[in-house]
Amino acid sequence: RAQLRLDGSEGFTYLHYKSALQEPRDTIMENTTNRDYIILTLGILLYLCEGMNVSILAPFFPPAAQRRGLTGTQVGLVTASFDIANIICQFLLASLIKPRHHTLLLTIGAFLSAAMVILFGANGRIQDGTMFFINSLVIRFTMGLGASCVFATCIPVVTARFPGNAGPITSAIQTVMGLGASLGPFLGAIAFNFGGFEAPFYCSGMLELILAVFIAVLVSDNESEPTSSERGKKSRSYIEFILNPRLLTVSAATLIMTIYPGFRAVTYSVFMQDKLDLSEEVSALLFGSMAATYAILAPLWGYFVKKGFCGICMTLSIIGGASSFLAIGLMQKFPALLQDKYFIPVFLLTSACNSALFGSAFLIFEKIAEKSGSTQCEKNRQMVSSWFFTLRSCGRITGAFFMGGILVQELGFPATCIIYGSSGIVLGILVSLVIFQMGFYRRTFYTAQPFEAVDETAPLISSSDRAETA
Repeated sequence: RAQLRLDGSEGFTYLHYKSALQEPRDTIMENTTNRDYIILTLGILLYLCEGMNVSILAPFFPPAAQRRGLTGTQVGLVTASFDIANIICQFLLASLIKPRHHTLLLTIGAFLSAAMVILFGANGRIQDGTMFFINSLVIRFTMGLGASCVFATCIPVVTARFPGNAGPITSAIQTVMGLGASLGPFLGAIAFNFGGFEAPFYCSGMLELILAVFIAVLVSDNESEPTSSERGKKSRSYIEFILNPRLLTVSAATLIMTIYPGFRAVTYSVFMQDKLDLSEEVSALLFGSMAATYAILAPLWGYFVKKGFCGICMTLSIIGGASSFLAIGLMQKFPALLQDKYFIPVFLLTSACNSALFGSAFLIFEKIAEKSGSTQCEKNRQMVSSWFFTLRSCGRITGAFFMGGILVQELGFPATCIIYGSSGIVLGILVSLVIFQMGFYRRTFYTAQPFEAVDETAPLISSSDRAETA
């Protein structure tokens, strides 16, 4: 902690500056055991499985649904059901969850998610289109409930055992989840060659089921009530947090980019097979390359975010991603451009832009919570995580059901890409102007930490040091 002494007219005021992602230094790694490291490993592997569960759907489910006579709207509804469950569950968990419930919900979520992934694979044996659609919808929705419990509780359970390391652990988990999303299509393509539609889901589900058993055995309640450093600090309810006008403005920009994954999941694999004559295996490899691009570039974007270029990263993410959509739509209007060598770079560019979204949005959301007067670090972290996953689910629903289903069915895939790309660029420019007015482009905005008055004494600092700190 850095202490700053300011010279006032009536004496001295001591201000305690503390980052929302830092803990007191005297609590770092004091009583860490080998069991804690095992739990950390299990948590990271669990996010790896969740990333695989999400990514293996895109290359295999839409073609299977198309062979059974399902429409694009039905495919989009099945895909969106996961996120509908996530929105409902995240709101309830952020409003009602208590620390003592984290371990129980994590175990239930892991078992539920694993079981539903296995059932989703077994559902591939059904040839009747109506039954296939109903079963896929129910299983996918239940899978979303289990994944929501994992997303809401895994990070608190792990960081409770490693005080002072919440930031590095959170970053590692997000990177590993991107790695899982890249491994899913690659491993799924191999399993698909041996066992068909069911094999990728069986493999991913069984791996998560094994992890769920270890979590149930090894993870015990280690959470407690708020520490003494957290007591007495102000906090806002989840409703007050999400109704903040600044948060809603930045959330609009975030929502623009979160539309892409849902739209991609229900349309790109069919497009690549019909228009580019790519097999399901090659399509799966391209999806894996896209996820690998995300996992590789996310830490690089995180470096720039840490250096204070958060607003710039978010602007590049929105406008760059929308521009790639516009390019894919225009390619189909010019047959000479509709080739693998032009499509693949644009396809990967969208993922590169999307990889900048999480770090920049997460930090801006956190700063908005601090500016609104909420100084409980753990509470802010929980609300920000829940809100970001809610926005991501809303974007996936809009992309999968409305754009990938209704708009593609009515207007066609090229027109939908052009409409989204054009509107995304316009909205990205408008939102970037709002972000500029709010000061999110200033590097000093991210270095100004929340502070609280304390009674302890602090060593004097020179006037030059004080001016430099200010």
